[in-house]
Amino acid sequence: MRIATRLALSSYISLGVLSLFIPVLIWLFTLYGLSIRQNLLADQIVAAIFERTVLRDQYLIYGAERIKQQWLNKTAVLESLLDLANERFKEKGERDALIRIRNSFNATRGTFLQIVKLKEESKSGAGNDELEQRLISQNILLASALYSEAAQLDELTGKVANSNYNKTVLLSSIFVAVLVLTTVLNSMLVNRLLRRRLASIQAGIAIIAEGDLEHRIPCRGDDELAELSLMLNTMTDKVRMYMNRLEAANNELEAFSYSISHDLRAPLRHVNGFIELLREEDTSSLNETSRRYLQVIADAAKKMGTLIDDLLSFSRMGRTEMMQTSVSMWKLVAEARNELQNEMEGKTIIWETDNLAEVYGDPAMLRQVLVNLMGNALKYSRDRNPIRITISCRQSITSDETICSVADNGVGFDMRYLDKLFGLFQRLHTVEEFEGTGVGLANVRRIIQRHGGRTWAEGAVNEGATFYFSLPNRGEQT
Repeated sequence: MRIATRLALSSYISLGVLSLFIPVLIWLFTLYGLSIRQNLLADQIVAAIFERTVLRDQYLIYGAERIKQQWLNKTAVLESLLDLANERFKEKGERDALIRIRNSFNATRGTFLQIVKLKEESKSGAGNDELEQRLISQNILLASALYSEAAQLDELTGKVANSNYNKTVLLSSIFVAVLVLTTVLNSMLVNRLLRRRLASIQAGIAIIAEGDLEHRIPCRGDDELAELSLMLNTMTDKVRMYMNRLEAANNELEAFSYSISHDLRAPLRHVNGFIELLREEDTSSLNETSRRYLQVIADAAKKMGTLIDDLLSFSRMGRTEMMQTSVSMWKLVAEARNELQNEMEGKTIIWETDNLAEVYGDPAMLRQVLVNLMGNALKYSRDRNPIRITISCRQSITSDETICSVADNGVGFDMRYLDKLFGLFQRLHTVEEFEGTGVGLANVRRIIQRHGGRTWAEGAVNEGATFYFSLPNRGEQT
């Protein structure tokens, strides 16, 4: 099952639970609202009975016509409330209580009207005090029973309202709990599946990243993660195919290098040998132009030999096994200066060094980096007096690496051509200005890249140049 389908199914289950409980909740809330309204109606009946009783007592004391009229009005209100209750109350207990209230209501009304009649007759001297007292006592008992029955109805409707409230709260809690439990369980199941499958994919990617291009990530199921696994396996196959092609190309390059080192060197040796033979012969018969041609041929052969040596060195640098260890930059700088003694003869040089601490890398390769950079500094500053070369190292504040630099006060370069500096055979000056084959800086970049570092430069025309390279504090060789 696809992941999108699982997520949709989880949503549908939650919607199903919602659609199941919502009608029940609506019914319960409706029932609770009805019971609240009935309880309020019972409260109004009790209040009306109490107010009616108070008006009766006032009439019995004062006998005022106004109070009698208020009692009659309150009786009419109470009767309308009882009529409304008769329409709303459907339960047997409520109906029975309502019948008793209605009977007591009619009885109190009848006795009160008789009392009113006797009081009016007594004003004309035809009243019966004994009968009036009996009716008053009877009315008081009936009114007390009416109030008690109404209070019982109020209590009964209150219990019904509380019961409906408890049912509503209980079912709402159950609904929320079921909805949360369903959502959490679905989420846990989907999360468990995704976590387990992703862990398998991550483990497979880690194995492939270590260089095992034969490893295959398991493709379980038919969901998106299985498609991702299949895509990663396909990509690995393509990478392995390209690696095989690259290995074949490297083998061809090595064969080409071997051909250069043997097949091209032999003709060069012949050219140099015959030039030397010609020079040993009497060259007096040659004119100045011929002797100059002979020197040009000798210089070209020598330059070609140097170029072949540099190419072979560049090729070997990419295949040489690295032996990384902690090495002192002070020691590397000293060894590089020893190798550059010939270039330093007859020149006034000020060497400045700063923070040349321990670095991590292949000593031989890093010595070659310094030889190339310091040699370039000497070459492009040879017209300065004195030559000032500064070599320094510092810890990067943004990454775990050491940044080293070689700066000079030479001819510098135009920053517009910065991208050409570290390219193979790329030169910013003519051969007539400064000798070289354009391989040295390319070799520097290749060595530093194998150490996992970076190379860059800064400079300005006639203001010197600074070449930088970085080395991870515990870099991985490539």
